[in-house]
Amino acid sequence: MMGAGGVGARAGFEEIAVGFDDSERGRDAVRLAELLARTTGGRLVAVRVYPELSDPGGGVERERLRAELDSLLGEADLDVEPLVL
Repeated sequence: MMGAGGVGARAGFEEIAVGFDDSERGRDAVRLAELLARTTGGRLVAVRVYPELSDPGGGVERERLRAELDSLLGEADLDVEPLVL
């Protein structure tokens, strides 16, 4: 039974958060989250935890994560936010 939106209706995801590390499973998780974001039109938030940040805002780690995501996802036309903790 289809909802009121019918075929092609968005699933309602505005943001999709995914934990990421540099393992094969982490890369698979990002690829799945990318697919979900593209399918639903949602925004992808990739989260990576660092034991220690090089500066209070985590700018260096955020740029490193951005580069890793760009390498993994290519020049994707997708709203991706790197978030470091």
